[in-house]
Order: sequence, then C-alpha cells, then structure tokens
Amino acid sequence: MSRREATSRRKSILLTAQILLIQMMIRWWDRLNGSRAKKKLISCPFGNKEPKKYGFDITKADKIFDLLLSEGQIKLKPYHKIPTDQS
Repeated sequence: MSRREATSRRKSILLTAQILLIQMMIRWWDRLNGSRAKKKLISCPFGNKEPKKYGFDITKADKIFDLLLSEGQIKLKPYHKIPTDQS
C-alpha cells in the first residue's frame, strides 16, 4: 500500500468515524429532548426580509482612497504600484 493510499484510507476512516459520532449525538439529543417528529416547526423570521440597500456610493471609492492615501492615513508597501486607467 502506497503512502498516498494509506493517507486516503485514514481520511476515509476518520470521516466515517465523524459521521457515526454525529449520528450518535443526534440520537442522544433526541432521547433527551423528545423525538424530532413531535416538535412543531417554526418559520424563520429573517427569511422574508428584503435585501438591505446601503447609502454608500461605490463610485466615490477611488476618490476616498486617493484622499486617504494623500493624507497618509493609508500606507502602501514600497513595491506596490497603483494601476492607471490606461493599463
């Protein structure tokens, strides 16, 4: 058995052990808290929301970056080059 096959087999055994452990934990949880089938399902209160809209204008990001860079609030590495519009 090659080293790669042995590593693959160990990973497979570990994954199987993890799956069995999770299944045992689920059974244990069900015994403590009753069957999952008996529980009443509730709807998620977050699922029906509309997507958030932000007031930040992304087109101003370049201007804000240039301003922060010129004021020294942002520092770049010495080897960093800012690309131009032509490239």
